Amino acid sequence: PEAHLFLTLEAMGKLEQYHSRVFQAVHVQRQRLMKDDQIIEWAVKNGLDRAKFMETWNSFGVTSKLRRLESLSKGYKVTGTPTIIIDGKYVVSPSQVAEANKIQDVNAMLQATTQVMDALVKKAAATK
Repeated sequence: PEAHLFLTLEAMGKLEQYHSRVFQAVHVQRQRLMKDDQIIEWAVKNGLDRAKFMETWNSFGVTSKLRRLESLSKGYKVTGTPTIIIDGKYVVSPSQVAEANKIQDVNAMLQATTQVMDALVKKAAATK
């Protein structure tokens, strides 16, 4: 559902304007935007025209991109966010790094993840 919202806002040319509002709603206000009707109501309450939003939400372009994202997620075996794909072949996420290195501290996890990503980018660049 969140990806569908992202793609709809992007297609409407409203992503930059609404990105921080979505972040605030989900992460600060703890609003549940996990179902289509919750997202649609949120969009309308935040000033988007219901008819235009629904037209874009259901558009061929948005639904095609959504199917592509779902296919990529399955192909890369993405189980959570953030997950970073480097050079189309290396998959890394903070949770993977934390689990592999038995890290519990969030800052240490983020630092270790950055180090892993840097190493993978260098490895990918070296093969080009």
